[in-house]
Amino acid sequence: MFAGCLLSLPAHAQTTNIAATPAVGYSRLTARGASDSFVSIPLVQRSALVANISAVNPASVSLSVAGLVDGIYAPGASSVYYLQFVSGNLSGLCYKILNNQGYVFTLDTRGDDLTNHPLGAVNTGVGGDLVRIRPYWTIGTVFGTDPSQILLDSLATFNGPVYPGADEILLPDNTSTGTQKLPAAVYGYVTNSGWREHNDPNTDARATTFWPGVPFIIRRQNPAPVDILVTGYVSADRLVQSIPAVAAGADFDQAVSLAYPLPTALAGSGLFSATNSVIVPSVDSLHLGDLVLSYPGARSGFSLPPDQRFYVVGTDWFETGAPVDQFMLQSEAGYILRLRGLHPANYWVQSPPLTPP
Repeated sequence: MFAGCLLSLPAHAQTTNIAATPAVGYSRLTARGASDSFVSIPLVQRSALVANISAVNPASVSLSVAGLVDGIYAPGASSVYYLQFVSGNLSGLCYKILNNQGYVFTLDTRGDDLTNHPLGAVNTGVGGDLVRIRPYWTIGTVFGTDPSQILLDSLATFNGPVYPGADEILLPDNTSTGTQKLPAAVYGYVTNSGWREHNDPNTDARATTFWPGVPFIIRRQNPAPVDILVTGYVSADRLVQSIPAVAAGADFDQAVSLAYPLPTALAGSGLFSATNSVIVPSVDSLHLGDLVLSYPGARSGFSLPPDQRFYVVGTDWFETGAPVDQFMLQSEAGYILRLRGLHPANYWVQSPPLTPP
């Protein structure tokens, strides 16, 4: 649930310009009892820095700011940062910050060459592209680090071949080819230790990041549900996510979610368009191509199959033969894009529903 917006507005009509504060609200992540809950956070944290790009290299950018301390934006125990392009050809793309030497930021570009990017050139100099630096949501910032404030059930130990019967957080595997994949990582809160990844009892995992537009699973063993409230801001920047190429004969499941706290119809989601489609249409309802999989929001249980499968025929969305153009994707839910080979690389562009006055 998104709890409204707070904007800086004048009490009476004025002719002067006003500055708007970011829209703020909360997101409720419901961990259903004795179930997997596929959830997402459609809010962001406040920007730590906004600047223009003065120079670019394949995996780093220089920003038009001075006086930055070396390593101040490097990943740490409490904060991990990403850089998001706000303007220019790469507007909407996000990259994890690995380190900064003053105003030079080294990025995890995941194989992208910023000097030769498929979306176009990065503008540099006085009018260089604008970028924004934000902290990621992390396991610690979302679920807490103080034992007295942890709402999920803790574990006595989290090491060994068998998962213990307590609550866990499962991150999706968005890099490996295949469908119905095992989670990329599983985390739990260990009594007297803190957040830990399964089979790694020694490493503090509280700074594990949740990527913008990528959902995760809360596996709640306790039969009683619990709500986790996350307070944040509505992003006024578009989000662009990379969709991988899939070879002929191969399938690929990619976990995705809405980037903003408003439900969005399939027809307006940007997943399909006649000119630049993320979803490859099906021939007909008997010969399905790419799918959008929706997971249960009410049924109890673990590792449940999807309850709805959406696909495109012609220019319209369908589900078991019925038209569903206006089916609403929910802002705190997770979905799976099931890409069927042969599938070209592409980008999913989500545009912000709110802009400052």
